[in-house]
Amino acid sequence: MKIARSLSPVSKSLKSRHVTGFAGVVALLSAVAGMAMLPSLAAAQPSAARTFTYQGKLTSEGSPVDGAVTINYRVYSALVGGTVAASGSVNTTVVDGLLTFEVPLGALGQTQFTGSDRFLEIEVVRSGFPTQVLTPRQPLRPAPYSLFALNNAFTLDTAGNGIFNVPNGEVGIGTSTPFNGRPVTIQGRSTGDLIQLRDSFGVDRWHLNFNGPNLSFTESGVADNRLVLGAGGNIGIGTNAPAARLDVIGRVRCESLQITGGSDIAEPYNVEAPDGATVQTGMVVVIDSKKVGSLKVGNKAYDRAVAGIVSGANGINPGLTLTQTGSIASGEVPIAKVGRVWCFVDADAGGAIEPGDLLTTSETLGHAMKASDASKSNGAILGKAMSRLEKGKGMVLVLVGLQ
Repeated sequence: MKIARSLSPVSKSLKSRHVTGFAGVVALLSAVAGMAMLPSLAAAQPSAARTFTYQGKLTSEGSPVDGAVTINYRVYSALVGGTVAASGSVNTTVVDGLLTFEVPLGALGQTQFTGSDRFLEIEVVRSGFPTQVLTPRQPLRPAPYSLFALNNAFTLDTAGNGIFNVPNGEVGIGTSTPFNGRPVTIQGRSTGDLIQLRDSFGVDRWHLNFNGPNLSFTESGVADNRLVLGAGGNIGIGTNAPAARLDVIGRVRCESLQITGGSDIAEPYNVEAPDGATVQTGMVVVIDSKKVGSLKVGNKAYDRAVAGIVSGANGINPGLTLTQTGSIASGEVPIAKVGRVWCFVDADAGGAIEPGDLLTTSETLGHAMKASDASKSNGAILGKAMSRLEKGKGMVLVLVGLQ
């Protein structure tokens, strides 16, 4: 008896062959008319029962086969030899030679379709006929591979890089274990680009990357990072190492600026105190005639070299600090020039102080006093008192305004 294997029109790449004994032709098709329909059909099935459809024609001595058959199938990793990726048996009925059955892969079989070649071996068992293994094995075409995209937890590109989708809806890029509870996790190198942005012409424009522990938004071809989010919470614009909550290198332009953490405008100076004394917040300072750009603690009445008050006493901080790092217009001690600050005052030196009184320097180290002598006050006024001190030494709130 001679059995001929004929080909299905949609599987012309398979070769016809002649065998002796019971045999037939088997061609891999999609479930309906095209492979594009398979994912939607498979998606409607439970994950463990997803299959792909195998269809062909069995003939015996040129006549179509009819009746019940058992199909033993095995999915191999190679055309000859190799390892078995999935296997099983299906009982079906052949009508007028038409053989159609579903190959249920199950969870284990689905994981085998990751891009490598797979081959299907068919063994036909029919009552009254010898068991026949059809050769050669048939290469599996794209339809079963679509099951991998529907069911597997990850998709690999040609380089082996993965985009992983976890069952609870989290997505990981560069990692198979996204952080639990966060929709997207990106894992990259300790340094280097995480995201690259190109324009419509494919020109590299911007990068989101790690700069050590910092996250940087960088313009292509520019050395300084345009925006840096420091690991400790500092933000830098135009600097790679922000040293404050907002560290900007360059000009800042805005319509309105509201400062809520301080109430005076200060400039930092280097300030000296006499031997044995310490510079304290609230002290009155004057220009140091021996050191250009520096100040010293005042200890002279009606001193026209008066320069301001050390800012920061009683918890009132500088609101705005003006400085130029690395130049003579810099220093370590913030000196209030405009605004409200607490100041040491000697009420015994110039008399009791009431709100609105003009204040000047005194002979008491670092203390102001009431400016009661108008003839000496010109050029020596520190500001106006905003609180009272009837006697002794203490602190008065001062509206700074040099005159």
